[in-house]
Amino acid sequence: MTKRNGGKLMHCEYSAKMQKFNSRRKAEVEKMMALHEKYNRFLEKNVMDLHYLPCTLAKEAFSERLTEIKAGKRPNEIYVVTGRGVHTEDKNPVIKRCVKGIVDKMMFKCEEMAGNAGVLIINCTKIRNLPMRSQVFLYCFALCNT
Repeated sequence: MTKRNGGKLMHCEYSAKMQKFNSRRKAEVEKMMALHEKYNRFLEKNVMDLHYLPCTLAKEAFSERLTEIKAGKRPNEIYVVTGRGVHTEDKNPVIKRCVKGIVDKMMFKCEEMAGNAGVLIINCTKIRNLPMRSQVFLYCFALCNT
């Protein structure tokens, strides 16, 4: 095994460095999510801003919001600020694609806000009308297949 990496890095060293990196990354992710929650707390109940989150964290935050909508804590129609992809290398809106993927699989109505392509208007009415078993299936299906 050591010949593949030039014999300079043993498995135990690699493992220790990766664990240290992952623990730092976990702390950074927790700080990022805390800041995201703090910022979004002061927005209107039907608005969610996912700017600057990595796709995986945006999916997690959006999934939490869907849970709140199902529980009746949030309005059925939400405005999700995803950005237009200006800060990505290829100008392709990554967060918007992530959110649209979940929304499409859950068969919600979704459209871009007129005059602002960085905002998705999502109607989640269907989530409250489905039987609980179907909701859980669709929710898990959407998360597993995005």
